[in-house]
Amino acid sequence: MSGLLPLYAELGQADEVRRVWKFCESSPRLEEFMAAIEAWGKLKDVEEAEAIFERMCSTWKKLTSKHYSALLRVYANNKMVAKGKDLVKRMADSGIRIGPLTWDLLVRLHVEAGEVEKAESILQKATQQSQMKPMFTSYFVIMEQYAKQGDIHNSEKSFIR
Repeated sequence: MSGLLPLYAELGQADEVRRVWKFCESSPRLEEFMAAIEAWGKLKDVEEAEAIFERMCSTWKKLTSKHYSALLRVYANNKMVAKGKDLVKRMADSGIRIGPLTWDLLVRLHVEAGEVEKAESILQKATQQSQMKPMFTSYFVIMEQYAKQGDIHNSEKSFIR
């Protein structure tokens, strides 16, 4: 069932997403929660995605950064920087390890909002704070945005990193 939710969302069929979710809602698995969050995000219904996320949090006590990333992706796709920051803070406060996927989504969130310098700052902080390497796509998104702005110097700097 979880595969149908994003598929119907991609087709713009909110009624079908709602129908399939109703079927899953009585005892959803984590995959179905994640698929529903993704589907409502694709349909630009952030409030519904948030409601499902909150239900997932109350149903499953041991969530990882992967589970939070579903909602963070919704925020990134909808350029909701403040909500994205709040969610990452909530993750950190809950003791959830912030890994490369979360950093990548935070970078994308800021780039999508037109804050490429802030995105680069976040990426630098991530590389200094953690022992893990950020995702290649994190650098690429920044480099691409600088190139679009005609800022060859910063684009090259990002490429070198």
